[in-house]
Amino acid sequence: MTRDDRLDDDVDDDVDDDAMDEEIRDDDVYECLFYHYGGRIRQAAQCVSGRSSVQLYIENLIRSVSSASKGSVSLCLNSTECSADPKSRDSLRTMFRDARDIGATQIVDSQFILGLLRDKILEEDYLNAYKKAIVLNRKAVAGHLFEELMHSIYCSTRHNSPAVQGSHQATGTGHEGVNQLLEKCVYWIPSTVNFAVIDAALIDALGKIWCVQYTVSSQHSFNGSLLRSKFLRRIPQSAGAVTTDDSCTILFVVPRGVEFAAPDTAPFSNRTFYVDCANMETVLRDVPKIFGDAT
Repeated sequence: MTRDDRLDDDVDDDVDDDAMDEEIRDDDVYECLFYHYGGRIRQAAQCVSGRSSVQLYIENLIRSVSSASKGSVSLCLNSTECSADPKSRDSLRTMFRDARDIGATQIVDSQFILGLLRDKILEEDYLNAYKKAIVLNRKAVAGHLFEELMHSIYCSTRHNSPAVQGSHQATGTGHEGVNQLLEKCVYWIPSTVNFAVIDAALIDALGKIWCVQYTVSSQHSFNGSLLRSKFLRRIPQSAGAVTTDDSCTILFVVPRGVEFAAPDTAPFSNRTFYVDCANMETVLRDVPKIFGDAT
């Protein structure tokens, strides 16, 4: 996507949200749009009419980043070529720029594109973009970047966590994604956004389940019934997981400096871990503590 194309897409930022909601009646399609388009969902709603169009857009995005190599792209935050209205979902965008062609920019404020770029972008780039989003007080963007930073580390060899011996990014629907959790000691990432109140999970060598929730906020909701129905009860028996409530622990992972108050997760136990995001050295120092009690 060229700069001119991007500016053309920025028109009509005052599209009424209620009108958009009238166009997108299917909640699943709406969530899919938000996940893939991020803050540009108002523009997306004007041109996408259903699942087939969404799928076509997804395929085009995959092709747009597939040729990039590790370290050949960088993230940048842009707050000038979009609406200045603080209430606008477009008030800040995370962007992907191909280092080989500075004129080519792809908007990546959606978690989907950040995930696609996970093996293209250095962890330091996620961290720097996260810190800038914090300075600009854009917590939604900061939350996406913090989560992707942690996923990127656990999908690499830099996490230094003995309990984590591999990683798997699930695909398909939420149910299909859980069916792909087949091994112990594998860092599992759900296939859908906001899946069952967790962002990642791991079954340790003894079958105990560790569910991870990343957040940059001082509070986070929890729904135990949803966790059971959408995740625990659907884990394949062949994975060897112990799916009773007392064998599942919720791990809240928060940047250091956030005064986080963990919600009541009973009957599940919970722990809170803080990650110092001052630099990559401090991040990598704290990451092994998250699964420190997993076997």
